[in-house]
Amino acid sequence: MSEDSFIYSNVARLCNCLGAKRNRSSIRRNQVADILVDLKKVVEEKLPDQDNIRHEGFLIASLAEILRCQIYETKQRDNNQWLDLLNRAKGITNGADRVIVISMVASCASGSGPFADGHWFEIIKRDIQSIPSDRDRIERYQWVAEIIEPFDKAKCRMLLKEAMQASNHFTDDGLMDKRQRMLDLAHNIDPALVDEMIAILDDDEASDGTKSLLKEHHRLLDARKEAATDVSRLCLQDHDLPDLIEIAIRNVSAMNAGRQIAQQPKVFMDLASKSKHFPFPLSYPVWLWIIESALKKSTQRMAQKSLPQLFDNICNAAEVAVSLLVRSGGGLRSSLLDTAESIVGPGGREQLFVRLRDWLVSHKDDQIFISDPYFGPDDLDVIKTVAEVSPEKRIVVLTSKEEVHRLTKGSSPEEVFREAWDEMCDGCPPQTDVFVIGYGSEGKHPIHDRWIVSESGGLRLGTSANSIGGMRLSEISEMNAVQAQEKRKREFIST
Repeated sequence: MSEDSFIYSNVARLCNCLGAKRNRSSIRRNQVADILVDLKKVVEEKLPDQDNIRHEGFLIASLAEILRCQIYETKQRDNNQWLDLLNRAKGITNGADRVIVISMVASCASGSGPFADGHWFEIIKRDIQSIPSDRDRIERYQWVAEIIEPFDKAKCRMLLKEAMQASNHFTDDGLMDKRQRMLDLAHNIDPALVDEMIAILDDDEASDGTKSLLKEHHRLLDARKEAATDVSRLCLQDHDLPDLIEIAIRNVSAMNAGRQIAQQPKVFMDLASKSKHFPFPLSYPVWLWIIESALKKSTQRMAQKSLPQLFDNICNAAEVAVSLLVRSGGGLRSSLLDTAESIVGPGGREQLFVRLRDWLVSHKDDQIFISDPYFGPDDLDVIKTVAEVSPEKRIVVLTSKEEVHRLTKGSSPEEVFREAWDEMCDGCPPQTDVFVIGYGSEGKHPIHDRWIVSESGGLRLGTSANSIGGMRLSEISEMNAVQAQEKRKREFIST
């Protein structure tokens, strides 16, 4: 592999994999450190690619990805390395490329170090405004906004508005697609931002039709988000065939990416009924969404009853559904957890979610209570699992003031938890109350045990949810109704 763009994209993917939460128990941190040292040597030998981009852009971006992983995963010190990468990025003579490279480094640094004062952002805006081509200038606004959105939504909003303003007096065959992509990103940040951006366009006869189309796109984005939470709330008569296909494609993509909670097949009944009148190729995305939701929604216990029946019914409807179910293993599945107690070893974090799903299916109580001194934004996958199986349940979480203060670093806990959910999932979270408690000056949690309980039973966790499947063995065991009620009344209510 010698082409610069391929080298960078693979470096970024590898660093993301090394830093992924699900992989932390599969590879030791000293091994990660060794891999990153070797990777840095390879990158510095291969880049710049003299047959393509000859400046240091791809090299700097690759080194930024590696440094991000080194600091986060191996606790390596910064030692002004971010400042060095920023200065090297400033040295790129091509202004259009310079803004992208500086943005990539800023994103990897998450706005820390030399990026904390915002001076870098003024450099980027000045460079973008000096780009002579309207098309290139709009594309750079949009590209930089996409890069920095994960760590600085306020600056992303500014760039999106400036991009829309710049598009006011620009005519291009692909302009509508560009504007719609801007609105897609704006809607992910705040649906109200979409209205603000549409209002930026001039009020004249030429733009009236454009505004109307963009408002239609806004309604489509709202409908997709609403369908992500509950597809039965989707008003089918308000959307034509292309809209419904677009909603299905976007939602099944988000669900397969782990950003959306699967829904019960019964909520798709109206959409399924309407889709039977679609041309066969156009009905495919709808049925893909339905079938994928059913597969993801089924726990191991439910699968023995629901999936074979679904499989038989779909076999009679279309061969494409048969192939999808066969590839997905649509048959009887044996339970991985046949005992009341489970020992979870390194790399076995998924067992927590398997066990939790099966437990939720067998307990129909209205409320779930979670006590974990170290519960934080990174543990919202537990909440997401509850929502996948029982979206109607109310969830109450007890966590420690000490841990929340450590994780939020002075920010509003509510905003931090909300942003963590939005990063993980497009749909709305279930009704969840997080109580931050603590005693003494350090705000320690008054309850040492970790558990998930309802009125009729519970799960006892040998360690915090975010540590299960780590390098040490941990236990998950069931509590009966008496034990669960004792925990809830004696420990939860007393706090």
